[in-house]
Amino acid sequence: MSVASPNFKNISRQTATRDVLMYYAKEREFVLKKSWLKHLV
Repeated sequence: MSVASPNFKNISRQTATRDVLMYYAKEREFVLKKSWLKHLV
């Protein structure tokens, strides 16, 4: 069990980081679109 634990931690950390980055990217895209719409109008 102790041998598998570090691997599991790495995978979950990687997944969490990817999720955060994806969320950040979506938020950024949304903000950029919003600012562009404001700029156009």
